[in-house]
Parts: sequence; C-alpha cells; structure tokens
Amino acid sequence: MASTDHTFTLSYRGDYKSKYLVYEEPGHKLEIYLERTVSKIYDYSGSPSSFRVWTEPRGEVIPSDKQSEILTDMMAWAADKKLSIDICEPNSIEDFEHDYIDRGWTVTRMPNGELCAYPPVKRSLMTRIRALAGYLRSRRTK
Repeated sequence: MASTDHTFTLSYRGDYKSKYLVYEEPGHKLEIYLERTVSKIYDYSGSPSSFRVWTEPRGEVIPSDKQSEILTDMMAWAADKKLSIDICEPNSIEDFEHDYIDRGWTVTRMPNGELCAYPPVKRSLMTRIRALAGYLRSRRTK
C-alpha cells in the first residue's frame, strides 16, 4: 500500500528547460531530474535511473517495490497538478543521430564528440518552380 506521509515539490534550478521533482518522506529525499519536452503529449520527461538511489541519505539504494510506489505516487501527484510526465530510458546518441538523418537533417560530429544537427535547407516555392522550369526546358532541347 502506498505511503501518504510524503510530499512532492517542483524545484526550479538552472535553466528553464529542466527542473527537479523533489520527493520527501521522513528520513529520505529523492531529487528526480526532469527536462521539458517538445512533445504534445508530455510536459516533462525523466529517466528510471533517477529512482535507484536516494539523494538523502546519499547513495542508499531504493528497493524496487519502493521505486514503483514512488513512481505511482508521482504520476498521481502530476495528474492532480495537470502535468504529464514521461519516465523512460533515454535514446542513445546513435539513435538520435539516425533519427535526424532519416528526417533529412545534416548531422555533424564535432572533434569533442558533440553532435550538431542542421535542418534541411528550405527553398522557397518560387526557387523550386524556377528549378523545375529549368529542368523541363533542358529536357525539351535534347
């Protein structure tokens, strides 16, 4: 049965894209890192790894049944606050790279290992019409 002797609070730290959801119960504190999403379904996303060890007492392992309890209580709290939180394993950098390449983006790996993704060049409608007209003219002259 889920404990009712706990609290959740959103802690605003750093930039506007990330927050910590702080879970507290007597003797324990857990800070769950969340990032704002661009999804229309979820407001924030986080990783299941955030539920493995307590923030206080530092490094103490959280039993799997307690992790499930915290996650269930967190989802109920979020629904009550009209927030939608997705807890899932993050994609690998290779998945990220392939996903953007499949969408037509140019992906460059920098010397320091970072990836830079550039959207496809957008051409205006008139530029595309001129290119098509030039192509059609060149085919008529052959």
